[in-house]
Amino acid sequence: MAGIETYLEQIKNAIYGREVRQAIHDGIHQCYEDGKAGAVDLVAREQIAQLVAPSGEAPSAAEVTDARVGVDGATYTSLGDAVRGQVDDLKNANLANGELSEYMLNIAWKKGMLNGTTGEEQTTEWRSVTVDYIPVASVSRLHIPLGYSAYMYFYDLVNGSYVFNTYIAKQATSSALDEIVPTRYGAYMRIVNMPTDGHKIEDYMIACDKLYAKTQLYEDVQNLSARDNRGITPSDITWQLGGLRFATGEEYATNYRTRMASNASTADVDLLITPAWATTEIVYFDSNNARVAGEVYSGAHYVTPNSDYPYFRANAYRTVGGQIQNEQVSDFTLAKATNMAKDLYNLEVFDSYYLGNYKFDTTAKVQEFCSLFGTESADIESFLFFTDPHWMGADERPYFKQMAVTLQRYFNNVPASFIVDNGDWLGDSDTLAQACTKIGYLNGSMRGIFGDKYYPVAGNHDFNSQGSEFLSSQILTNLYFRRFKKLYYSFDGYNTRFFVLNSGTVSANETDEQNEQVTWFAESLLNGSSDHYAVFVHAYYVTSTGDSVAYVTNQCAQIANVYNNRQSVTFKGVTYDFSSATGRVEFFMTGHTHKDRNTKVGNIPIVVTTKTLDGYATTFEMVYADYVTRRLYCIRVGAGNNRTFNLDTGELV
Repeated sequence: MAGIETYLEQIKNAIYGREVRQAIHDGIHQCYEDGKAGAVDLVAREQIAQLVAPSGEAPSAAEVTDARVGVDGATYTSLGDAVRGQVDDLKNANLANGELSEYMLNIAWKKGMLNGTTGEEQTTEWRSVTVDYIPVASVSRLHIPLGYSAYMYFYDLVNGSYVFNTYIAKQATSSALDEIVPTRYGAYMRIVNMPTDGHKIEDYMIACDKLYAKTQLYEDVQNLSARDNRGITPSDITWQLGGLRFATGEEYATNYRTRMASNASTADVDLLITPAWATTEIVYFDSNNARVAGEVYSGAHYVTPNSDYPYFRANAYRTVGGQIQNEQVSDFTLAKATNMAKDLYNLEVFDSYYLGNYKFDTTAKVQEFCSLFGTESADIESFLFFTDPHWMGADERPYFKQMAVTLQRYFNNVPASFIVDNGDWLGDSDTLAQACTKIGYLNGSMRGIFGDKYYPVAGNHDFNSQGSEFLSSQILTNLYFRRFKKLYYSFDGYNTRFFVLNSGTVSANETDEQNEQVTWFAESLLNGSSDHYAVFVHAYYVTSTGDSVAYVTNQCAQIANVYNNRQSVTFKGVTYDFSSATGRVEFFMTGHTHKDRNTKVGNIPIVVTTKTLDGYATTFEMVYADYVTRRLYCIRVGAGNNRTFNLDTGELV
């Protein structure tokens, strides 16, 4: 987007008409966008003042009069009202659901209308219509500006199967935005827009209506279908095309209804969530499968099946008529609520509580972490570190999304140089295909979120060690470590050279592959020139309570201690003389034990961090190393407490 100076120049040099209005609109929008990033009131007011007072010459009366007409065609009583009104419109549009929650769809419009009986396109100079059939599921809201009204036409198929239209009246004197959330009466829709004052559609009026869609991030947070133990868990009951006789509960074949494939126990289902397009009938049965009662609900509902009856079955039809479309057959959710969710019923309170866990306030922790940078130290390092998520044991992608949203929010709000994923995603009993699918999914997702600032570490579960088929190092490299060619590698941070080790299946016993890593680590230290080194490895301790140490981690920690003491060490017949070294191995970051622990090798702190899903809160470290004051700060987000280590002694401060 161009800067405010560009738009000011355009306003100054524009002549009349839409050119002036568009320039003013763009300038106001830029003021608002600039203001969002910092001091909104001060910056925006100063820049808006420039818009209405161009230097060097006074605006003509014609220019002022013309500028009172907004970009949406609305005429304001004064230029000041035009500026303020359009700023308010922009703020409302951007902040209605959170600044990152939605974006405007790029929809093409043209002059024309649609027949109210057939839905077919007709020519006219008095209305405008969307060129294409728009998938209803992709639209979160329709904004109709002041002085306009609109029709929404619904279709089952592109270019056919017209279903229904609804009229949205708009009063020209209204001061409120007309925000319409489309109800899905069909899979597709087209919009007809018209001025309420009866004027013809001018060119600048054709695309006055705006359609918005939710961002994927917003959808991921809002539509978590597999709730954790604070919420609800969807049942596996399926739906199928067909109906139930309301009076008898008997099945019958029809393309105009959808039904549960089988009876369900009212004890097993707390919620039946029905879509807005449906009228839903619930038929209740006794233990002998005889029909005993029934209920009818129209429109979107959260229904709690009546526990006075042991079994129930639901079927639904379209309120406005027409056959059930494929995407509507299973457009229902049956779910079991947890005790905490039940305690929070009514459902509106529950939904607010549940979503509140993801619309979290990062201020306190962000301030705490950022305050560490308030020194003159030039020799620092900072990053985010998480370990042992274990959210891929089943198809638990919503849990991954909750974690990813949390990590992304913090990463985007603190001066961290990169993020480290310390491994252990997979669970038990996965086949080779299942393991590859899950690892591939999370690899693509994390790369998409963090790009080249994301550094993975292999955990023992990532080899599918608890599954039915083991993933070899080469398979895991191909899936997850292609960028590095191996499961162990090194990279440069801000002031530190980092080593990433592969502790394999976490054993105290040696293997040729692990000995290869130890040799690489010793040679890298011997030939390196960095002042500071640090190590990421999945496991230090083999178990959560014992003192046995993973082989590759133990060997590298001992070599690191020898390096720091400027001594020599022999490994597999090769002697490494570190007497001329100038750098220092500062710390090891590890996980695996699912609990916070710490120890030291020589004076090197070994930091062990608990699992990412600890107490059902996304848990991780924001790490700040100050090599001048010799402190390693681990600011904890989620479960647990902050920890600070002395880099000279390895002790917890």
